[in-house]
Amino acid sequence: IVPPSPTPEPPPPTPTDVLPAPATSEPEPPTPVPPTPIPAPTAPPAQPQPAGGILDAYMAAGVSAGLPTGRVTEYSPADAFTVAVQAQYGADGVTSIATRWYGPDGALLYELPRQFAQAGTYYTSFTLRKDTPWLPGAYRVDIHANGSATPSYSVRFSVVP
Repeated sequence: IVPPSPTPEPPPPTPTDVLPAPATSEPEPPTPVPPTPIPAPTAPPAQPQPAGGILDAYMAAGVSAGLPTGRVTEYSPADAFTVAVQAQYGADGVTSIATRWYGPDGALLYELPRQFAQAGTYYTSFTLRKDTPWLPGAYRVDIHANGSATPSYSVRFSVVP
């Protein structure tokens, strides 16, 4: 008696081969997709600024003799908020800045625009204050140069009780 010869294995598939789908008796149920939460309206993330633009931005404790003082990340509810912005100002750089301030709910609180005629690299500051206390939470200020819809910088800070 001669034993049966082994059945040769088929060659492995090549990238251009299409394999048939395995047979199933029932279709697979669809995979549930959780709903996507709708984020609060906020500005887009900061983008790199081309040469001649905004160089630095940070939250400051205040302003003294026209210069920002002390870097901070937290304020108390009664404090005024101050953002310091360093840029290369002038015809070949930044000629206008708009700061857009967002509250803990992501809603726009206020916009402060300013034009710049003096050329050079220096800091300027924008201060936002109100008569009633700020709500505790996370805040953000977006800095837009030369009328851009996209912020050049975004600075986050908090109000703590």
